Amino acid sequence: MMGESFGGLLKKIGKDTGDYFHSKKIHKKFPKISKFIGKRFNPKEKYGLYLSIGIIISLLFLFNFTNILLGIKNKDVLFQSDLRIINLVQAFQSPPLNKFFLFITDIGEWQTIVFGLFIVGLMLFLIKKRDYLYALILSVIGGEVIVWGIKYLVNRARPQVLHALLYKSSPSFPSAHSFVSFSFYGLLIYFWFKSTKSKISKFLSMIIGITLVLLIGLSRIYLGVHWPSDVLGGYTLGIAWLVIVITTLEIREKFNHKSKKRYKKEKIAAAIFLVAALFCLFVFLFYNSTHLETQSKSEDRINISLADIPNSLFNNLSRTSEDIVGNPMEPINIIIIATRENIGKTFDEAGWYLADNLTLKSSYRYAVSSFSHKPYFNAPATPSFWDSKPMNFLYEKPTNISYERHHIHFWSTPFILNDSREVWVATASFDTGIKTPLGFILPLHTIDPDVDKERDIVTDDLNKTGNIESIKKFQIVDPMLGQNFAKDYFFTKGEANIIFLR
Repeated sequence: MMGESFGGLLKKIGKDTGDYFHSKKIHKKFPKISKFIGKRFNPKEKYGLYLSIGIIISLLFLFNFTNILLGIKNKDVLFQSDLRIINLVQAFQSPPLNKFFLFITDIGEWQTIVFGLFIVGLMLFLIKKRDYLYALILSVIGGEVIVWGIKYLVNRARPQVLHALLYKSSPSFPSAHSFVSFSFYGLLIYFWFKSTKSKISKFLSMIIGITLVLLIGLSRIYLGVHWPSDVLGGYTLGIAWLVIVITTLEIREKFNHKSKKRYKKEKIAAAIFLVAALFCLFVFLFYNSTHLETQSKSEDRINISLADIPNSLFNNLSRTSEDIVGNPMEPINIIIIATRENIGKTFDEAGWYLADNLTLKSSYRYAVSSFSHKPYFNAPATPSFWDSKPMNFLYEKPTNISYERHHIHFWSTPFILNDSREVWVATASFDTGIKTPLGFILPLHTIDPDVDKERDIVTDDLNKTGNIESIKKFQIVDPMLGQNFAKDYFFTKGEANIIFLR
């Protein structure tokens, strides 16, 4: 079985390592060091192999946790991607997903964990699994003390995003929910993994555990209460702590030779079923008693006059699109002054299609259409960022070749005219082919490097509708050669078309 095979492998590694350090040559040259290291890798020593492996794994994850924390303090790549990732995840918000992720996040709330600790602890006490009981108490209560102590030492502010669905005032780093997904649920999965002999049961327990852990962390980002790096920090710290607890439990079990009373499998199965039923009932009742504390804020609007366009638009805003870590990509090459409704009407008349939102369903349909060479006029696109925000919408126009399309990404700006027309910025480019290997997730396209040509094609199509009031040119950046996130090269003279719709 998998657990026994892995244990056998560890014992073999420990024996070989111990034998090496006990060899006459090494032992004679460094007697004390070889004796010490030999014991540390001896599976028969109480504080030997199991403790050494546990310490090594815990230190590896603590090292990663420290790197995440330093990255936040130094505002490195991980910090730079935080806001873009959370904005991207929240772009998928919908009422059904809101309810689903509220339910998932309730599974990690302290009320749920306290109830779970009580009923699981009571079951372990009754079946005389005292070591398991002590390990569970240490893992949850001791872990929570550690994680909340770090929270108040770091004292990182919670995300201030437009579409937060929950409000929390406590410090943000690390995520206690992500931590407890290991310190409580991770340990329960370990208990089950140890107690069952079925390979299928072991495999399913691992799949359920991994899925639950990932969903709890994702729920905190989706609801807007944690930065992605908070969740990653909670995971790494949680794994390090779980390894410490499991190592302690393993050592006690292997070197404590007291007789153990064994209960019939039927009684244990009945107890587990009863505990699971009570826990599910509590989660259901708790979920129905909570509600979303929506903290959505409308973006502040800045009134400007026609005389402010274009010179005042980019005083404090980026002149280029960005990848997920904030690296500059294609410059803004189209600026449209219009209401959202009028943009839609004009593109419809010009024969362009509004792209579907990026979902699992649309991604699958896009992948199938790309490789079967069937048209999908509203195909989604890989998200692009500007001012840390993913695009608001995208229009596209296919050609007679299935993998070619004109497309333009749009982002809203805070600017609005007195006549209610808004200022929208956009990047236009032309897809000329499909890239792999990510094609089965979302096909990546190569682009025509001449983005200026595509800018003018879009402008000409809109002009034919008769809806354009005027067009201006604006030197937004110096002439440049650059790369987009897919590492495709582009070149531009750095000019943007400013289009005023009637």
